[in-house]
Order: sequence, then structure tokens, then C-alpha cells
Amino acid sequence: MNLKKAGVIGVILWVIIFLEVSLLNFTLISMGEALRYSIHYIFLALITIIGCNYYFNKTKERKAKKKAKEKIFANPMEGIKAGVIFIATGIILDVIVTVPFFMQFDYTSFFMDYTLLIGYLEILIIGGIIGAVKEKRGAGYYKIKKK
Repeated sequence: MNLKKAGVIGVILWVIIFLEVSLLNFTLISMGEALRYSIHYIFLALITIIGCNYYFNKTKERKAKKKAKEKIFANPMEGIKAGVIFIATGIILDVIVTVPFFMQFDYTSFFMDYTLLIGYLEILIIGGIIGAVKEKRGAGYYKIKKK
């Protein structure tokens, strides 16, 4: 598990999702809530697929291979773990930024909203699927030895 890479991707995903939700809420305010959430979940799926693909990307593989202790292969559980880190990063940023500055209700109401929980579930499912797809293709990354 590459926590640093997953955390950075989680921050980037949170920023993109924050901007996307803000844009949808302000531009499609006259549309029904169901339509807005449908569009959001489609964007969320695309954003998550891109984030998971980047997480499993073989960046700097040659350098890492020389220093590597072991290769971590992509698999569904690795994808779900990455999704958990993406979600945890988003929750931390929501606690620090979203709820205090942009929401007019308390933390419990925000985090127990079923639409948010569906989004979390979507991220975990997509992470597992991308991990499974990447596993079939032999993707993975190298775990670097600590000095």
C-alpha cells in the first residue's frame, strides 16, 4: 500500500469533486435533485476511475525496481484499500473545510446523508473493480526498501 500516493490522489480527487458538486449545485439548481445526483455519480465514477488508474500506474518503475524490496501487485483488495484512503482523505478535508465553511448543518447530518454514503460505496466498488482489472493485466508497483 502506497499511503503517500493514495493520500495525494485523495486530496486531488476531493478538490475535483468539491468543484464538481459546487458547479452542479449552482448551475443546475432548477433541475431536480435526482438529476443532479445522477450526474454527480457519473462524474464521481469517472473521476474515481482516473484516480485509481493513476494509483496503479507504473510511474518511475525502473528506478523503483532497483531499490525494491518486493513488487505489490494490483488486486481488488489493494484497490479497495486505495479507495479507503481516498475516502479518509476526503472526510478529513470535509471536516476541516466543507462542513465549517459551506454547510449550514452539523457534522452528523452531513456525514450520515445517504447521498454521501452512496458516493463512498461507489468509490470502494470502483477501487475494487480497477484493482481486479489491473491484476489481470499484471499491473502493480514496487515497495521501496526503507534505509
